[in-house]
This record gives sequence, structure tokens and C-alpha cells, in this order.
Amino acid sequence: MRAFESCPKPPERIDRREVPSHGYRAVHVIVYEDSTPTEIQVRTKLQDTWAQITEKLGDLRGRGLRYGNSPNQPDLDAGLGSSLTRGEVVATLISVSDSIAQVEIASVEEAKIRERLLSLEPAARAGLAENLDRVKESLVARQQTLQAALDTLLREIDGLGGGS
Repeated sequence: MRAFESCPKPPERIDRREVPSHGYRAVHVIVYEDSTPTEIQVRTKLQDTWAQITEKLGDLRGRGLRYGNSPNQPDLDAGLGSSLTRGEVVATLISVSDSIAQVEIASVEEAKIRERLLSLEPAARAGLAENLDRVKESLVARQQTLQAALDTLLREIDGLGGGS
């Protein structure tokens, strides 16, 4: 935002982490270097992979997915090597979006607590730091698990090809 303060019109910030749109979470910054608005999307790797999946599913199963609509023929098999229907896959993606948000919020909190720990005396900090390290390891493992699952799903969706 600061990088674009000198533009003719001040930048605008839309935080979809605070108000998600059908599972979509990211920060959008609208900048006006000239008279034309330019949107910059800032999202984590997890948020980006989730968004790519949703975009590709929208291309395959109905563009309305981006706006909370059901996929085309929601009761049909999703074609992803499981017994899930298209509608169930979309519902699962919303749930995964919530899990991503929880992990990312917890990671931010962990970083804030770690920063506060630095103000403590080394003796008081030792045990707390070890506990916090375990929390961090758990969060990183959860992020990696989510990312691996999303990467697999993205590859499977890429393999579905076009058509509805």
C-alpha cells in the first residue's frame, strides 16, 4: 500500500481473509498508477493453490463456482478417483479453505508469541521456547500436509481436461 501512496488516487485494500468469498481468501490491492485501476492479489502458497483448483474446477464444472453456485450436474461423480460427487468436492474445498485459514492464523499467532518471548530473560524463555518449537513443528507439518493434498488435487483436476 505504501509503495503506491504517491499515485493519483490512493490504493484500496480488500482483505478476503477477513471476509472470504465462497472460500476464497487473499488480499487484493487496487492501485491507480494512471487512470486505470490495477489489481494486485497477495496470497500465500496454500491460498494460491486453493484458488487455482477453484478456478480450474470452475472452467470444467461451471464458472458460477467462483460465486458460490453449485457445479454443473452436482450429483455426478467428480472423476477424481474417489466416490465423491462434484458437489461434495466443492463442499470439501470450502472446508479445506477454513483449515487453511486456521493454520495461517495460528502461524501468525506463533510468530507473535515467539517475538514476545525475546523480551524474557533467557532462563525464563528456555522451556517456553521448546514448547513453542513443538507448536511450530506441528503447524509446519499441517501446512505441508495441506499443500501436498492440494497439489495432488490440482494435478488430478489438470488431468480431467475440458468439458462439463
